[in-house]
Amino acid sequence: GAADGVFRPMDRTKRGDFLLILMKVLNIQEKVQNNFRDVSKNVYYYNAIGTAKALGIVSGSEGLFKPEEYILREEWMHILAKSLEISGRQLPQADETALRDFTDVSSISSYAKDAVARLVQSGYVKGSYGKINPRLATTRAECAVILDKILLP
Repeated sequence: GAADGVFRPMDRTKRGDFLLILMKVLNIQEKVQNNFRDVSKNVYYYNAIGTAKALGIVSGSEGLFKPEEYILREEWMHILAKSLEISGRQLPQADETALRDFTDVSSISSYAKDAVARLVQSGYVKGSYGKINPRLATTRAECAVILDKILLP
């Protein structure tokens, strides 16, 4: 995705880019009837974000999606869980006991806890050194790892 053809694994991932890749990987498509106010019709991720909005995968805040901001780990986990289910991949039910081994559980936002627990329970998310790091921006390498797990049969 880098303009110069260099992967740059430690660079952070933008919200719009994450949704574009995720919608492609899961082959999720929907007619886009409207979009967020801050997503211009001429940007390359317009249809991906509009699709995610139409399907209820993302809701934004006050009519904005902020596609150029970096996506946090808890944000992509929340989006991923919804996207997997819409694409027909059911995640196991889980509760906060699935998160008991992580030392930073209390820093996961309430809206994301269920998704994080279900992704941990399913094996998609392993954490890093005993942490989920929910409020850290996601690197391109982390995105590649999770997308690779999704693509594996």
